[in-house]
Amino acid sequence: MKRIKGSNVKVTTDSTGGFVSVDWECPYCGDYNAGFYFSSKEDILNGDFKIDKECESCNKMVTIECRDSGVLI
Repeated sequence: MKRIKGSNVKVTTDSTGGFVSVDWECPYCGDYNAGFYFSSKEDILNGDFKIDKECESCNKMVTIECRDSGVLI
């Protein structure tokens, strides 16, 4: 599985989990993807983290590295 650095990473968390908004470009096909994802593991969303997602265009799995996240409003 290939890795890509996500851009425009925004996170918000509460006691039930967290929401992540991230933009990324597929390293396989080059298409733009943007996602709004939920994780019940809010503790990992407080720093740099990785998420695995499938490209909407080519359906290949990608690891998105999320760094320097801002606050999702």
